Amino acid sequence: MNEDHKYYEDIIDLTGHPAWPKLVEEIQKEIYNIQATALESINTVEQLHFAKGYAAALATTAALRDTAKRVLAEMEAPEGVL
Repeated sequence: MNEDHKYYEDIIDLTGHPAWPKLVEEIQKEIYNIQATALESINTVEQLHFAKGYAAALATTAALRDTAKRVLAEMEAPEGVL
């Protein structure tokens, strides 16, 4: 097993905690709130870029488990399959 494989297995173990789905739910609410209030609260291009970056970082975190599972499946698939 190489380091990359171990890394993704560790991510799956971490996100397998019973509280993970609740955290993802809270992250998704925060992303929605950012999008819902963007038109009212963003006054500068800098604020827009910050909000977009923040939402993207949150979305990446929320998708962490699914991403790790997909990468592991690709690593474990026979050559030419997928």
